[in-house]
Amino acid sequence: MRLAGIIFMLGAVLSAGQVKAEDTFPGPEVPGKQVQDEGDNLDTATLSELTKLRHRVATVEDLAALGIISRMQADEALKRYLAQASDVAGEEVSYERLLALAVQPEDTAEPAGLTALQRFAGLITFTNILWVLGIALGIICFCYLFWHFIVTVIASIPKEVYEVLLGLGGLGLIAGGLWLKPGVAEYVGLTGTLMTTGALAVAYFAHKLEKKETLLFLVASAVAAAAALLHGSSMIGFLAVILIMCTLGFSAAVIPCGYVIGFKDEAALGRATAVGFLMVTAFVLLTIFQKELAPLTVFRTGALFMGSFIGYLGLLIASSRWYDSRTHYALFQVVTITAGVAALVVGSVLPHREGLRGAGPRAGRLRHAGAGRLRHHLRGLHAGQDLSGGTTALSALLSGLSARFIGRIFCRRLAAS
Repeated sequence: MRLAGIIFMLGAVLSAGQVKAEDTFPGPEVPGKQVQDEGDNLDTATLSELTKLRHRVATVEDLAALGIISRMQADEALKRYLAQASDVAGEEVSYERLLALAVQPEDTAEPAGLTALQRFAGLITFTNILWVLGIALGIICFCYLFWHFIVTVIASIPKEVYEVLLGLGGLGLIAGGLWLKPGVAEYVGLTGTLMTTGALAVAYFAHKLEKKETLLFLVASAVAAAAALLHGSSMIGFLAVILIMCTLGFSAAVIPCGYVIGFKDEAALGRATAVGFLMVTAFVLLTIFQKELAPLTVFRTGALFMGSFIGYLGLLIASSRWYDSRTHYALFQVVTITAGVAALVVGSVLPHREGLRGAGPRAGRLRHAGAGRLRHHLRGLHAGQDLSGGTTALSALLSGLSARFIGRIFCRRLAAS
């Protein structure tokens, strides 16, 4: 006990000494040359970022002048770039001041960016090693001395407090990320979204809220959608689309030696399949007619991927001979074939439309997978989304011929068991 106390004090002294020795971790030095710009002293890094933003503003103005984008879209983009310029400069930057920036001379250009390994190597110094060792020794000794007290305190706090703190922490990260640089803000917002979703998951398991599962998914999807809109992040938007589909009844579960992907019940199958195709159709039509709803752009990737995947998965299940009556079976064969041909047209005939080439191949591969080989399809779903039109058509033809055969064998074995 006495030895632990001595080591704890030693760790604290080492940590305090290193804080005075260095304020930050040493890294590659950025040239300190100052550039005079309209009476303001801007360092090289700041001027470089502002120059990039100025070029983007000029590009937006050119696109608006040519009529490629509307004036409203141009104004929204200009507001975003001016806000980024103000964050970089640390003060308000007007439109005129940004355009008046002098082009950065070549001799003041920033050095090439370092790799992650080089940046990590810059942190390995004797001072930093002592700092880390001091902190580690201090934490270990503190836990050794006060472990029983810490466990008692943690156990005495109600679990609801942890749920609230986790949820508020997630919301705080989502809001706090708005004041960070664009490259960092998105990941901070994603972390906050995952924390908030985790808080709802903890509440679900801790309080056994099986009857309120849909409500919890609805709240999680609303938080994720709001975070995606605030941060303009397609990554958070993809997560929001997944949560929306889970709200409608899409489910995935891990079981021993495998996993199961499907729907909670027949009603959920109909809801999720219909909404999936509605999302895909909406974004496909917007792309074909070159219309763009700026706030919804962050959901585009998730809607096209998850919408087509869940939509064709639902059709694969509904078109099985053993799923419903013979009348519905014949009807769903027509619906499934029609939907597959439509996906081939969108994915192959319109390959120049960004983001649509994966829809046709994905539909063909999902139909080809059959109910008995769905797991193998899911493992390789991300591969081969840029197939040519001929390959896609051949895949669809083979899938149409083999789907019945594979599905029939699987369903007969399932019925026999």
